[in-house]
Amino acid sequence: MHLPCAPGTKWEVSQGYEGHISHNGYAAFCLDFIIAGKPMSESEGKPFYAAAAGEVNTVQDVFAAGGPSNFITVRQAPHEFADYLHNVDKSAEVNVGDHVHMGQHLADIGHTGTPQSHLHFAITNLGEGNKRSGGKFVTIPAPLCNYEASNDQGRTWHHLIRGIPTRGQWVRRSTIIGPVRYAAVWEPSTEGEFQVYGWSYKDYREKYDEIWPNGWRLKQLCPYIVGGHVRYTAVWEPSSEGEFQVYGWTYKDYREKYDEIWEKGWRLKLLCPYVVNGDVRYTAVWKPSTEGEFQVYGWTYKDYREKYDEIWPKGWRLKLLCPYVDNGDVRYTAVWRPSTEGEFQVYGWKYADFRKKYDEIWPKGWRLKLLCPYVYNGKIRYTAVWRPNTSGEIQVYDWTYEDYRAMYDGLWNHRWRLKLLSPFVI
Repeated sequence: MHLPCAPGTKWEVSQGYEGHISHNGYAAFCLDFIIAGKPMSESEGKPFYAAAAGEVNTVQDVFAAGGPSNFITVRQAPHEFADYLHNVDKSAEVNVGDHVHMGQHLADIGHTGTPQSHLHFAITNLGEGNKRSGGKFVTIPAPLCNYEASNDQGRTWHHLIRGIPTRGQWVRRSTIIGPVRYAAVWEPSTEGEFQVYGWSYKDYREKYDEIWPNGWRLKQLCPYIVGGHVRYTAVWEPSSEGEFQVYGWTYKDYREKYDEIWEKGWRLKLLCPYVVNGDVRYTAVWKPSTEGEFQVYGWTYKDYREKYDEIWPKGWRLKLLCPYVDNGDVRYTAVWRPSTEGEFQVYGWKYADFRKKYDEIWPKGWRLKLLCPYVYNGKIRYTAVWRPNTSGEIQVYDWTYEDYRAMYDGLWNHRWRLKLLSPFVI
């Protein structure tokens, strides 16, 4: 979760947690923000933005200054609502039911329901609009991610991966943002986990060889291109299973190896095609198995879909799915395995549509099996596959490493482990 301001904009915390004016009791864990170094009146009309993605739960936008507070509530997760209060009347840029992304303009700072202009921001269990629904309304302490703070009115700044601003601090969204974004899904587990992020092949390989004899095997492997160079993000899990890999091979070489080791009882565990300097390369990991397997490589959606529909009634289900963009076209590499399990998919959807479908089928017992974000014509698109399941699931989409890492560390202690990890370059 970010500061609800634009990157680089300097805000001052006029009242923090357990504040001296009104942040006490059920309202103890709230933050008040104003424009830094200016009279409070100059905050009037300045925009604020969604601190995290979610669904708009309530919009109250009709009261003029001197009347009750206008506010917007965004449901970020079950029993987690972000409340933004005291907004200028008729400044709301969103409607109830909208799916908003982190950093989306919500409304403008005002002084409805309060004498002086400021943004009142809190994470609550019910949401401001549901305070009288019968449950006990409380605010929740919630750290912010990837921001900079100054304790000397902007003369010096320090970067925080995760923290809670305090009264009198100047704060601003970090401008240290790289091109890599993370989509991730966690599931309940206490299994061990080891990861590296954005490493060169040399460093990654040294780590692989170091931890192999200690009983770690690949769970996720994600090569991608930054500045013309291949980088590796990888997750290992405890195992002593055999493993065979190739890295950055041409299709011809990869295919020869596939056919050679098929007869020896190796089947694909991970498959990662990517494009570098106009050429499609394959990184792949096999595990010991004699299970059946069917694959296609670099097909158009039309051809891929025809094959999917053809082999579905014959009892084949997706095991791996890898969309990528080559020369301006989306291509699909896919691997199927024998199964009669149910399956639901979407292809190349924008986040709002994907999220709406996710929320629609969640209560019907569908959980993510595969998640494949990619950038097409400058826009992030999501291809996803669900399977029948009722286990818990937490996800983040289009997050910076700093934000993702803070979430990872927070979830680790609550017994959540990575189920899917998909870094991509914007």
